[in-house]
Amino acid sequence: VVGGPLEPWAVERPDLPGLVSLAGRARLWIGPDSGPTHLAARLGGEVHALARDAQWLPLGARRWDFATSPGDIAAALLPGPGNGPGAPG
Repeated sequence: VVGGPLEPWAVERPDLPGLVSLAGRARLWIGPDSGPTHLAARLGGEVHALARDAQWLPLGARRWDFATSPGDIAAALLPGPGNGPGAPG
């Protein structure tokens, strides 16, 4: 869980080179429509973005509405019954 210096919930607070390295290594990135999420999308990982407007969605990212619960997103992305290739969604 990555954030900036003013985000108390953040587990990691990398500097810019650290963020680039992290985004480049990530196989899956879930985040808001923000600079780091756009960076992760450009570096080729699977990206899911919380965004109000698809117009600003990172290239190749799957858009999630802010009304979607974290549990629904996790259920769609994590392996389990009804999830995976061919699953609805």
